Amino acid sequence: MGIFGFWVIAKFFGNMKKFKQAEFVSTVIAKGFEVGYNFFKVEGTSARSKAGILIFAMIFYVVYMLWYGVAILWLFEGFGMEMKAGVKKEV
Repeated sequence: MGIFGFWVIAKFFGNMKKFKQAEFVSTVIAKGFEVGYNFFKVEGTSARSKAGILIFAMIFYVVYMLWYGVAILWLFEGFGMEMKAGVKKEV
């Protein structure tokens, strides 16, 4: 039947004001079919066989995020904003 068939059924139930059935079909699509369809014909492999690329990806991600964060910090410093602790006032 496929995903398209389920979308047609969900739309049909929605047009008939059968929202409970349409919600059920929509939940089945979202939690079952779409997830399975995304990984169709993808064979699983162990992480050890791809350890080099995984380590590189993690290190690159951390360095990239730090670089991005520093760039945002410099951008706001360029606008004249500073990071400093606020002063608490006694009431």
